[in-house]
Amino acid sequence: MSQLVMTEDGEHVVAVNSGEDHSWVATKEAVVRAKYGTLHEPDPASGNYPW
Repeated sequence: MSQLVMTEDGEHVVAVNSGEDHSWVATKEAVVRAKYGTLHEPDPASGNYPW
């Protein structure tokens, strides 16, 4: 699955490619994969896309 993530001001844009069962969290530094089994707990070691 591919997703396009953009900040509200449009300053940062990232294209995220991942499996259908993966959740992602947008932080100030990057879009990072959520810890398995959660929706809001970032786990940068599992994957990240810096802004």
